[in-house]
Amino acid sequence: DEGLAELQAMIARQPGRGDLFNSECWYRARFRLGLDDMMDVCNAAVERADYAAGALDSRALAWLQVGQPEKAKADAQAALALQPGLYVTRYVLAHAERALGDKGADAYIDFFGKAWPHLAKQYASYGLKR
Repeated sequence: DEGLAELQAMIARQPGRGDLFNSECWYRARFRLGLDDMMDVCNAAVERADYAAGALDSRALAWLQVGQPEKAKADAQAALALQPGLYVTRYVLAHAERALGDKGADAYIDFFGKAWPHLAKQYASYGLKR
């Protein structure tokens, strides 16, 4: 994938930039690419983050993509503790909670879909469907 290769080349040139690791983590999670070592990249993003809430949000999506909703929930909650207004992170959290059997999560998923239908459609393309 050209996008992933470009991100990796940028990281090779600037390995200390946590935002680049975060971009790669999010990209891999979004397109479900390189899942075998995606969490290594996502962990590096969190470790190097200048903006921890964003890195935790990306890693939460990645955890969902590899079938680890309990870890996705923990990361989404940590991101929200740092920045409570991240409504997209709340959407990721609701999907993690639903995967864990929380029936109450459907109410937020439905609300999000009505309030931000374009974002719900975008996240559906990542695998987070209403």
